[in-house]
Amino acid sequence: MDNYTTTTTEYSVTIVIDSTNKSAIRAIVRVYFGDNISEDDLNEDGSYTKILNLDEDEIKADLD
Repeated sequence: MDNYTTTTTEYSVTIVIDSTNKSAIRAIVRVYFGDNISEDDLNEDGSYTKILNLDEDEIKADLD
């Protein structure tokens, strides 16, 4: 049996959506990310945080 290790670099982007209108935040999240969130999913200050993670292989596949 061969033993080998692969190393992949992961990149992340943090997006914070902030508005005084909670319904607008929920609509933006639904349109751009396809997530249906409730007001319980919002941060304490009413904003919403979305973290997007991509590894190196996904980035290379998108460039091909």
